[in-house]
Amino acid sequence: MSNAPQVFQTSNPTRWKSVKWSSRVVLVLLLFSLTVLVLAVRNGANPNMPNLTDKAKYYQSKLDPSNRLTFTSPLNKKFKGFKDFLDKKQKEDSLKKLSINKLKAPQIRGAFYVPWQQASLFDLQKNADKLNTIYPEWFFIDPISFKLQTRIDSA
Repeated sequence: MSNAPQVFQTSNPTRWKSVKWSSRVVLVLLLFSLTVLVLAVRNGANPNMPNLTDKAKYYQSKLDPSNRLTFTSPLNKKFKGFKDFLDKKQKEDSLKKLSINKLKAPQIRGAFYVPWQQASLFDLQKNADKLNTIYPEWFFIDPISFKLQTRIDSA
C-alpha cells in the first residue's frame, strides 16, 4: 500500500470548519422550525370570522343620505339611488320567482313523425289536437358546423 494522499484529503482545515458550521446552521434552523411547529399545533385555534352583517349595516348607515348624522354629498346620493335600485330589483325578482312557482310551466307534448311508416301519419292525425311540438325525422344537426340540415327522402 502506498502512502499517497486520498482523493479528498487535504492538510487545510477550512473544509472541516465549513462542514461543522453548515451542519450547525442546519441544526439550528431545524430546531427553530420544529419549535414553531410544536407551538402552532399546541396553541392552534381557528380565528373568529368577523360579524359581516353588523359591518354591512354600519356601511349602509354611512352611505344613507337620509340619515341625519351622515353628510349629504353627491356621491352618497348616487350610492343611495343605486342601493334603492338594487333593493327594488331584488324585490321584483323575488316576486317573479313566487309567481312562476305558482303558475305551472307549459309542458311540451311532442311526437315523432317518420314518413316511411303509415301508422305514424295516422297517429299524428288522430292526436294532433293534443300536441304542441312535432319532431320530424328529416332534421339533422351537422356536428361540425352545428347548423340545421334537412335530408328529405324524395322517394
